[in-house]
Amino acid sequence: KNLLLKLFQGLESFSSSAPPLSWPLSEFTSSGCCLIYSSSVEIMTLPFDAKIVSKNIIDTIVSLSTAPPITKNKDILSIINGAGALFSALPDMYSLVIYNEILELVQTPPLSTPPNETINCLALFASSTHLGCLLNLFHAFLHHCSVSVISGFTSWMRTQLKPLINNELQLLYLCHLLGPLINRLASEKPTLLLEVVLELYQFIHKVDQLQGGVVQNCDALCDLLYHIKYMHIGDLKKEEIEKIVTSLHPPLRMRLRFLVHTLASSKTGIDNKQHSAGVTPTMLPSTSIATMISMAESMDTS
Repeated sequence: KNLLLKLFQGLESFSSSAPPLSWPLSEFTSSGCCLIYSSSVEIMTLPFDAKIVSKNIIDTIVSLSTAPPITKNKDILSIINGAGALFSALPDMYSLVIYNEILELVQTPPLSTPPNETINCLALFASSTHLGCLLNLFHAFLHHCSVSVISGFTSWMRTQLKPLINNELQLLYLCHLLGPLINRLASEKPTLLLEVVLELYQFIHKVDQLQGGVVQNCDALCDLLYHIKYMHIGDLKKEEIEKIVTSLHPPLRMRLRFLVHTLASSKTGIDNKQHSAGVTPTMLPSTSIATMISMAESMDTS
């Protein structure tokens, strides 16, 4: 607790005054960076296992978010941001605890309980301190860590998280975990973004099948998928996405039909098929009328 508070106060003072670096510390990009690395060294010298230390850091963040003297929302978010930077500077054995905490959370209430109505996720995360703090800590960690660290996120989703996601509330929490990561991957690692998006479609397909097509929060999920398509990936991985979307139950499939050309054309009927072939609807009546006129003229001549 004292270490996190010291880190928070140090980062706040550096951001407000921005003192110049001394020459012995010139290898660091800023005084805040120097503080992060010195705090990391202090943590690694503790005579405890990395899992115990990381778990205590997370528990301290949760307790600070509900107890004095941290009363301002801005302060706790700054502490979480500092902790995220700290985890990104520490060896992987420390940050793995964050992933394990997420795995435990999705298996316990309220996430393990399927919802019977549309969920206000912001209200849910605000009501559960552990959910909200871990979500913010994960965002801060992914923001500060390198892309090479994020590369392992996809395999973690596929091998460890996917078997545990069985209802849409767990799926929504996963979407909130992924949200801030999408923009960064789009600009720094587009190929990795495609892998993450395909995994997300697989998660949605699994939940849709397990719940028999009864998904209460269809609109929220579809909004995210449309945003990803039109803002980031376009028609990339179109065939793989089309295969998944066409196998969904009607509620989700109809909402996502514009992601898949075959569904969109079948929904609009024969006119759309002819329009896609280059024949406009206005041409059809004129053609049929011309045929009728020519037939009438031939009958008159006969």
